[in-house]
Amino acid sequence: MVFGTGNYFIRFTSGSAELPPEMTQTEKEAYLKNIDYAYNTLISSLLRDPQNRYSNDWINLNQKGNERLFFDLLKEMGLEGKILLIKEENGTTSTINENSDGTTTTNPC
Repeated sequence: MVFGTGNYFIRFTSGSAELPPEMTQTEKEAYLKNIDYAYNTLISSLLRDPQNRYSNDWINLNQKGNERLFFDLLKEMGLEGKILLIKEENGTTSTINENSDGTTTTNPC
């Protein structure tokens, strides 16, 4: 993913046993519909944050908003704790970790 604030990479950190089982076409369609609904619901919620932490203009998510959306979607997908988020910005690489309160912390590599 490329944003104005840097390049993001993801790495699956679990073993193959942690991957979801193969889905039928019907299951896949239902899963994608649920993820699409979750995505739209989460984005709306982040944009309407009363403290305006995740958007600078109430229309687009900022860096923290995109990171929060990423981690919230991982939870919806059942992949919480199985994906590492890495950010490269101006030649510096960092991992982005989710805190227990939903905020994120950047840790240089």
